[in-house]
Amino acid sequence: MNAVSLICLCAVATILAGCNKTVPDCPDQSPGPEVRSAGCLVIHNKQLLVIREMTGKVSIPGGSGDTGETGRCTAFRETWEETGLTVKAGELIRQFDNGFHLYRCSVSGDVRPDPEFTHEVREAFWLNSASFDQYRWRFPEQKQWLREYLLSQ
Repeated sequence: MNAVSLICLCAVATILAGCNKTVPDCPDQSPGPEVRSAGCLVIHNKQLLVIREMTGKVSIPGGSGDTGETGRCTAFRETWEETGLTVKAGELIRQFDNGFHLYRCSVSGDVRPDPEFTHEVREAFWLNSASFDQYRWRFPEQKQWLREYLLSQ
């Protein structure tokens, strides 16, 4: 087996290892509109929960909605899939020009992102406002707004 095959085999094994986790039921059963994409803005100890994608860029956790899934449930599921954290999606804070719905979410339980969930992203971590400029952002136009929101909390 050559090195490239071994790397691919390891990548597949890593992905499959994360697939045996069942997504918890969405805690928000209230009716709401389906959305194309949604995510969570989670703040803990004046730090913002972010993910570093495979591209190396950072963003807040979020992604595409499933058929029949409300925005809050999309935000909950995507955050869990990318960080391993169980959150409760609250109020809609903002809808960005690209249709992304951003909900204010709170962490339920442990606040340490689970490294077993990094099959979808490189890592999840807490970021303080002073460190925003040390990272490349997936959506640079959101960086300043996120920093100002974090500082206002």
